[in-house]
Amino acid sequence: NLVSSVFFKICAMGAASMGPAALRASFVQVMFFLFSMYLIPFSEIPNGWVWMTYLSPQSYAFNAMILRELDGDPFDPCIRGVCFPGQTFDVATYVKDYTNWIIDSVDKLWICYVVLLAYFVFIFLVGAIGLSVRDQSPSVINVNRPYASRGPLDYFLEPEQVTLTWENVVYTVKSKRKKKVLLNGVSGIARPGTMTALMGPSGAGKTTLLDVLAGRKKEKGVEGDIKLNGVAKDKNTFLRISGYVEQMDSNVGELTVQESLDFSAALRTVGLSKEQRLHYCETIAHALNGFDTSFEEPVYELTVDQKKYLSVA
Repeated sequence: NLVSSVFFKICAMGAASMGPAALRASFVQVMFFLFSMYLIPFSEIPNGWVWMTYLSPQSYAFNAMILRELDGDPFDPCIRGVCFPGQTFDVATYVKDYTNWIIDSVDKLWICYVVLLAYFVFIFLVGAIGLSVRDQSPSVINVNRPYASRGPLDYFLEPEQVTLTWENVVYTVKSKRKKKVLLNGVSGIARPGTMTALMGPSGAGKTTLLDVLAGRKKEKGVEGDIKLNGVAKDKNTFLRISGYVEQMDSNVGELTVQESLDFSAALRTVGLSKEQRLHYCETIAHALNGFDTSFEEPVYELTVDQKKYLSVA
């Protein structure tokens, strides 16, 4: 596990994004597992590929596990699906005759541990050397297109005040020909300029309530009053003036922060020029802890909290 963890970090270190890193690591790991003597017995591996078995750290880990297992308490031996209850057998001979392992004796088990330790130290040193010589300069996208504010960032931060209320909300679903009530007479209010938290144990219906308020559930099973400023909620209007940020990040990694926000703004705003829309995006980003300074950053370079800022923006 430690060897694989360090190896994955080596693959990620030399890649510009998660995609190439995952591709490299997956390919090598598949090759390691394929020739680890788990899928293909050592005696059946083609001569031209035997070197992969000796190179794979999984071979030594699996070899050590099998030897330890067979060296434990006696059990009925089974060879190629045929079991022989009540018989004793020599562990080393059994292992050697059946699978032809690299290490066929418990006395030589230390070799597996030494090889795995050597693998860990070697890959760790390769990673340390690679990080010391790697170019740490900013990417080209951040150098050639520096961020520059286009005006005061408070013009768009005066939206119309909206109060969201819901009263006696009931949500039912059909379950095995029976109706199951997931929300029963729920009421509440979200005032403008405030943050409202829904708190409760797992399964209490927090996400279900949010989905109902956001219009993500079938209206057939929803009952009760949901109003904006005292007026019944209109689905199309509500989608334009609200945002729904899910727990999992859904941003496109190859786009920049500016491109992501501009795309969202183009779908939500009407009658704004391209410059006004860009100014609008800067304003929203700046209001989120000065996030506008990362305007030219690709999404895949953002930290976890920055990606959440982008989703909220």
